[in-house]
Amino acid sequence: MACRIPVIFRKHIYAVAAIIGAIVFYVLNNIGIWYPISGIITIILVVIIRFLAFYFEWNLPRVKINMDA
Repeated sequence: MACRIPVIFRKHIYAVAAIIGAIVFYVLNNIGIWYPISGIITIILVVIIRFLAFYFEWNLPRVKINMDA
């Protein structure tokens, strides 16, 4: 609304880790994994992704947006 992209979509992979976690949770539930186990696996996966992103300094690619047009 203020023509600014939220921080979570600009640099760090918070949103990407959450989306991956949601997809994994959905798939695990649909193949019949017990609900609590699929939740624990998903939480562990998202935490590992975040730790790896921090350790290896992974960031999202930057896109230049020209707001002067």
